Amino acid sequence: GEEIATITAATGTTILALATKANIEIDHFCGGQCSCGTCRINVVNGGTNLSKMSGMEEMVLGAKHTRSGCRLACQACVLGPASIQVPRWF
Repeated sequence: GEEIATITAATGTTILALATKANIEIDHFCGGQCSCGTCRINVVNGGTNLSKMSGMEEMVLGAKHTRSGCRLACQACVLGPASIQVPRWF
């Protein structure tokens, strides 16, 4: 619920790469390979300013999470301003 960082990024950088550079921990057990789903984030606003979701990302997230605005931080690339929430799963 609280804002912890505002990050300026080069277009095309993944949210996971940005978070790592800013020392913001996002779980990613598969090493950012789009296979585990642990880097799931919630897009609060600016979802249209993220890269288009790939079929693999849709499969890993599942229909329920895709519809609710979730993305995988390892796959979502920044194209413009966006706000995301990093849930704590573990």
